[in-house]
Amino acid sequence: MIAMTLYGFSLLWSHTGGKDVSYTESYSVAFVILAVYKFLSAKTGKDFFWSGFIGGIGFAFRYTSILAVIAILISLLKNKKKDFLPFALGFLLSVTFLICLAYLSGVNITELIFHSLTDNFSPGSVTDHPLLWKLESFLNGFFYSEIVLFYPGLIAYFFIKKKIDFFALWLICAFIGINIIGLYATTHLKELLPSLSLISAFAIWHLITNYKVPFRPIMITLWILFFPKILEPLVSLKKLFIPTVEDPEKLCKNPAQPASDDNDKKMGLWIRDNTNEKDLVFVAGYGARAQVYTERLSPTVYFNVTQTPKAKQRFFSDITKNKPTIIAIPILVSYERNVNEDMRSFIQQLVEKEYSFTRCIYGYSVYKIKG
Repeated sequence: MIAMTLYGFSLLWSHTGGKDVSYTESYSVAFVILAVYKFLSAKTGKDFFWSGFIGGIGFAFRYTSILAVIAILISLLKNKKKDFLPFALGFLLSVTFLICLAYLSGVNITELIFHSLTDNFSPGSVTDHPLLWKLESFLNGFFYSEIVLFYPGLIAYFFIKKKIDFFALWLICAFIGINIIGLYATTHLKELLPSLSLISAFAIWHLITNYKVPFRPIMITLWILFFPKILEPLVSLKKLFIPTVEDPEKLCKNPAQPASDDNDKKMGLWIRDNTNEKDLVFVAGYGARAQVYTERLSPTVYFNVTQTPKAKQRFFSDITKNKPTIIAIPILVSYERNVNEDMRSFIQQLVEKEYSFTRCIYGYSVYKIKG
């Protein structure tokens, strides 16, 4: 109950803040939790096999899940060597099955690895940031966020255990994965939450059983400390039952405002309602949120801006060959700040030559192809 309380509240933290929400991350963590549960409750080689198989599904959602699998493998090598092979076999079979399924669906496996892994660590990629930026993001993620509430329990756990057991190893591996990516986004910190919740719950339970601390006051304290202190969930609830009607041209008049999920959704739905099913649509910049609500195909595989050399080359080629019916360009200040000038110039020159301006709505200038 204690672990579930801690994990539930910590999930509320990670699902607030709008643009940091990642469903692939959530699915990955969910399958990792299932794999760990199956591993901890396993009694036969068959159980360990299915634990590895589930871990492989989590790996398919997010590559950093491999570190939780590594934690299990290390633990098996230390304590249950005979069950190492069934677990590893289950993991490999799961990954192989998913790769074959992708191949039979027409996915180019070489391109899959390039776009989802290798190109993400190239110059100009989302992970390409100066050391100072990464240090500031690290401090914001680990010292200026709600995650510090877990630290007393974590410290107590190491004093109690006096060794690196599986849960500590799981936490260390998840921490390594976050640092490999180096973005320290709220959604990435979710990988720490399952192990942190269990570790803290163990430390609290040790306090209750060994020092006779009453259970009820402990739970009330946890509710007070860990309950989200932000108003966003309440605001979202209000919007759900009492929708507000906003001026669709408000952002066009004040481009200094930040983008939001809500406006991107409305932008995508507006494009959907003003295009045909077979029309290609391109939302410039970090437009994946709007793009998904259009329910229209993008003319390029890079429907969210990627600024590595190879990605730019492919992007320019795709857009040149496959002219979209609609191009939506953000007028927000963040667009100019986050997207390189060469990419912005390419799109701007294209719309000036071959497109007609339609209107500005939800912070986007909308252009429609001539003819």
